[in-house]
Amino acid sequence: MDETKKTEEEKPKPKKKWEDEYNNLLKIAQYQKAEFENYKKRERESVQNAFDDGKVFAIRVILPLMDALHEARKTMRDPADLEGFDVLARKFKDGLESLGLIEIPTDGKFDPHVHNAVAVEAREDVAPDTIIDVWAAGYMLGKKVIRPAVVRLSK
Repeated sequence: MDETKKTEEEKPKPKKKWEDEYNNLLKIAQYQKAEFENYKKRERESVQNAFDDGKVFAIRVILPLMDALHEARKTMRDPADLEGFDVLARKFKDGLESLGLIEIPTDGKFDPHVHNAVAVEAREDVAPDTIIDVWAAGYMLGKKVIRPAVVRLSK
């Protein structure tokens, strides 16, 4: 009878085989779940990037219209016309700001990352590299420069 017990002990236990198979399948399932989560994250980022690219494209098309509004305002003299025009221009600007567009500040020192200097003027009353005139407003969407501000600097 001892021999019978010994041969039974030497046989692989079916429970151990199924546990190994279960653990193997569990690892595969966990890997596939992680892969799918990574895929969903990549797709969300891809959709967001496409949306942001679309906003940038639309804003770049609209910015020349914004510039034309600013130029048109300079030619207006009638206060009644100016008031109505300013309401229209403000709504236009508010719409662009609702997309996340912000105007680049141009008061102070020149920053080559957001300003484009097209002229330099020798001035003793102003510190060097100070913006003294803005020829075209610059805009950013988040941290991305859509169009640098076109400025004139002191020398």
